[in-house]
Amino acid sequence: MTPFQLALLVQFIVVIAVGWVWGGHVERRVTVWVLLVELLSGGPLPTVWYRGVLPLEVLLDTAFTMATIRLALTGNRWWPFGVAGTLLLMLTLHLYVALQPDVARATYISAQIGLAALLFLMLPLGVFERLLAGEPPRSPGARWRRTKAT
Repeated sequence: MTPFQLALLVQFIVVIAVGWVWGGHVERRVTVWVLLVELLSGGPLPTVWYRGVLPLEVLLDTAFTMATIRLALTGNRWWPFGVAGTLLLMLTLHLYVALQPDVARATYISAQIGLAALLFLMLPLGVFERLLAGEPPRSPGARWRRTKAT
């Protein structure tokens, strides 16, 4: 594992923790999406390369992009627009590599790492904005409580 991949992994773990603990409903929703996309793209599903790209990763990035565009258009925060823009750049990267198959795989992966680092920077900035505005991290009704046995 290269130092850049290790730094991205540490950044991913910190982003998930910050988004879940200090984030509001919007930050938690994006945190769950990031966690699902990362677990599915790097986990149990097979790695199949087609024309230089990973079709499963393109599909997951497309679904994540659609969700964040919807979230940006229906919400009142600025950072979902940044996440959606970064994901649109990621989709443009997939399209470029599919149309130019002579691009080296290392170049493709390093561009993905850079865009993922930018993506993982947006969520803590949204949490920081929420804290600067003096808003509570999450609603009191969203806390997990132990249910009483009846």
